[in-house]
Amino acid sequence: MDFTVKENSPNGTVVGSVPTGSKVRILSNDRNGNAVSAFTIGADNIIRVTDSSELDYEILFADRVYNFLIAKDGADDITTVRVEDVSNERYLGTAGNDVIQSGFGSATLMGFDGNDQLTGTYEVDSLMGGSGSDTMTGGLGSDLFVFDAPIRSGVDVITDFTYGGREFDKIVLDKDVFTKLKTKKLSFAKVKGAKAAKLSKALVVYDSKSGSLFYNSNAASRGFGSDGGKFAQLSSGLALTGQSFIVQN
Repeated sequence: MDFTVKENSPNGTVVGSVPTGSKVRILSNDRNGNAVSAFTIGADNIIRVTDSSELDYEILFADRVYNFLIAKDGADDITTVRVEDVSNERYLGTAGNDVIQSGFGSATLMGFDGNDQLTGTYEVDSLMGGSGSDTMTGGLGSDLFVFDAPIRSGVDVITDFTYGGREFDKIVLDKDVFTKLKTKKLSFAKVKGAKAAKLSKALVVYDSKSGSLFYNSNAASRGFGSDGGKFAQLSSGLALTGQSFIVQN
């Protein structure tokens, strides 16, 4: 009997079953070599996940297999549970303030509402803060910072935006929020000072002095428009260009 379970499956996930009346001994230790299993086998003979954190594919032992000795009617058999890699894992927040940190592979992190802290890995991650004022750290790799919540719902801080060298992070703008992008091409300007940002003709404006990033929905008219304003805080002096952005439907 051989079973598979996806990495980081929630506690309580049913993996498989063993024959009724079997005596079961778990042969494999956890990833730290301790005699604490990622699974339990209940009185109903069902194998269930007990500790989801022990199923992180990227940091498990080399063969990523747990072995069980199944004894019944004087015969022994080995049952294996193999951990299956998930290529792009999802880490989801709640309506409150969450601290979300991904594992070791590429991941999508979604904060939803609240003021969340999202931290990626050394691979390619997608970070979506949602509503609220969130703090997003992509880590190494070329990451995507997605803005799909109303502008006035909060200002997100991107702590490590990098564009150049081996890393090309991108800021993703959703047309349902940045509504002018439904009819106009993305225009970008880098200025010095909030006053210059308010008078810019570009739809997206970066104040290189303060690191503020604005949606300028009324173009060159004074202010940012009724649905515009500051939506992100980056480091100052970044070499942003129009290529730093992606527009999504």
